Amino acid sequence: TDSPDLYPRNLWPDPKGKPDRVDGLLAGGGMIFLSYTRENAIMVIDAKTGKLQRTLSVPAPSFMALRNEAARSIYVVSGGTDVLCITTQTGTGATRLKGLSNVRGIARDKADHLYVAVRDPDQQVIVFGTEQEPYLKIGRKGGRAKLGPWTPDGMLEPAGITIDAEGK
Repeated sequence: TDSPDLYPRNLWPDPKGKPDRVDGLLAGGGMIFLSYTRENAIMVIDAKTGKLQRTLSVPAPSFMALRNEAARSIYVVSGGTDVLCITTQTGTGATRLKGLSNVRGIARDKADHLYVAVRDPDQQVIVFGTEQEPYLKIGRKGGRAKLGPWTPDGMLEPAGITIDAEGK
């Protein structure tokens, strides 16, 4: 059938071990990436054909970001604490950032800065250059209260971040 619908459950190779949810979704470079945290897997799918190309073994993957437009490598949050750089053809990679807390989103800008959304205790978006140390923190450390007076520089549970073509 020529349906535009993509059903991840139909792509999973083992009918007995089909996951009940997708934990992360990324598209770019003609590919679609689906992460499955409990299964320690990322499925790489051809965006035109909808066919599974390969499955990458990655420890507890969740949020993802393209490292380059050709999708030859991606950044992947692993276990909510580390960011890995994974080569999409082979699944090999290296740790880019480690020891973060409660990561709930990741984005990359054209200069290869990584923006990482972290929840408790920081409640910030932390920006990393080429080093392990952050060079910018967006938002007040600790965020803002769920109830009470408005705190304009505070975030609460940041997640699902992206950077546009203008770097915003």
